[in-house]
Amino acid sequence: VLGYSRTKFVKLTSDKTQKTLFECMNEAFKYFGGIPKEIVFDNIATVVDRKNSRIGNVKLNTKFLQYSKDIGFNPITCRIYRPQTKGKVECVAKLMDRLKVYNKEFTTIEELDNIVNKLKEEINNEDINFVEKPIERLKEEQKYLYPMPSIDCISQYFRQNKGYKVSKESMITYKKHKYSVPIKYIGEYLTVSENEDTLNIYYTTDLIASHKISRKIFKL
Repeated sequence: VLGYSRTKFVKLTSDKTQKTLFECMNEAFKYFGGIPKEIVFDNIATVVDRKNSRIGNVKLNTKFLQYSKDIGFNPITCRIYRPQTKGKVECVAKLMDRLKVYNKEFTTIEELDNIVNKLKEEINNEDINFVEKPIERLKEEQKYLYPMPSIDCISQYFRQNKGYKVSKESMITYKKHKYSVPIKYIGEYLTVSENEDTLNIYYTTDLIASHKISRKIFKL
């Protein structure tokens, strides 16, 4: 939901992964016609590094923080019991109660998706305090939104990464080279990303190890 126009973006999803969050945000930016300077987030696992966060000192997880920098917005997390931030995040959730009237009126995911999109257009075309519609106020707000970055910059966040299984030696094999990870991940599947000469290794959304990429060539 945008702060000035109150224009809202809602989307039906089948999971709560970070990849899905990035996809939804990208679609929202396209729908709004730009990117806000600041975005308020609830303290969800796809945004916040809960293991290293404390009350009054919230840490964003590494991949989300990099995403916000690449896209070009400043992420703000909700303060507990602070309605100025928490209320803004929850207002859209309350609107979703209006979907209850459509219960049993669809038989496929496609039909439900159409219902959600219809609701989105309805709430954005309703008068605010009988003065203006959000979709009309959006035209003014778009003057202050940042343009979308290049597709090359953001496409990496939507790719389905390959999983690498951790061996009994607490290693993964990437491009014929082995890299170590903490022993507690033995048997788990991890994902990787290259950043210049560094290989970053992730468990779900958490960065668990970084190594300098080996350029050695093996000869038979």
